[in-house]
Amino acid sequence: MQSKVRLGVRLFSFRNLYPLDEAFRKIAAYGVTGFDVTASQTVAQYPWPTDAYIEEFKALYRKHGLELISYDGNIDLGIRPDRHLTDEEMFFNARNDVIAAARFGARFHRVQWHLPAHVLERLAPYCELLGIRAGIEIHSPLKPSSAVIQEYVAMFDRVQSPWIGLIPDFGAFASKPRKEQVEQALREGIARSTIDAVIAGVLDGVPPAVAAETLERGGGGPKELRFLGRMYHSGFGTPDFEGLKRILPYSFHFHGKFYSFDEDGNDSCIPLETLLPLIRDSGYDGYITSEYEGHMDGNEADPAEMVGRQLALYRRILER
Repeated sequence: MQSKVRLGVRLFSFRNLYPLDEAFRKIAAYGVTGFDVTASQTVAQYPWPTDAYIEEFKALYRKHGLELISYDGNIDLGIRPDRHLTDEEMFFNARNDVIAAARFGARFHRVQWHLPAHVLERLAPYCELLGIRAGIEIHSPLKPSSAVIQEYVAMFDRVQSPWIGLIPDFGAFASKPRKEQVEQALREGIARSTIDAVIAGVLDGVPPAVAAETLERGGGGPKELRFLGRMYHSGFGTPDFEGLKRILPYSFHFHGKFYSFDEDGNDSCIPLETLLPLIRDSGYDGYITSEYEGHMDGNEADPAEMVGRQLALYRRILER
């Protein structure tokens, strides 16, 4: 089966280190045409960009032959100090982002899972009117089979609207911790045996409170407990590939999250050798956009170089 998967880049990878014109030039140099923008990171005066800014932004990416695939909004539940946003306020913000996505010339709008399923359902007619598909991002520590994601799936099954769906992030399929996290723990003087025991506990589904009690009984102190907390919040585990198969009909975009490479040039924590063929062989017809987040672990590598390496790795796997 010939692959219908297309590759692109998320501007988030570059962390605003380059002027927009240079960032778009770098993306085009990879031999791809699609990109995503995280509006709260990059778009001036988000969530109320001016017409002049939007026209300038579009002119820049079109100059380099690029297409904006996804305009990513932000549901900031804590924007008020006294309470979380109401459903009506979240709906207003999400609808405003869908309108902005259309103004920027995007295909999709990424919505965070804080937006409840019944509110996303209300958004569907506006998406249809504007020609923008809105997708809930499945971001670690959520998995395709997580209860909140299944609430969306149940709604999709009932509504059957092509204008709303899901955008899985590859970080949700991490099968091991990021190697930089382990290296940091070793530098802090945590014993390798303790590191391995904590990781095994996460993979075996040991409740964090039980794992912490066991660690303390074994002589673990504050630094060991901090490491345990980081591991339980990292979101790695047994990849939910069966859950992914269930939601693929509702998935129209993917974020190709990555952090680093191992000694052989493979992804250090995400099992691409299984994940990418599963997506390709399903007949998926859409984009996977590269998203580098190595800076989270203090990795000072050139993000443009890292994205180029990841795209080359994707191509090698997808073309087999």
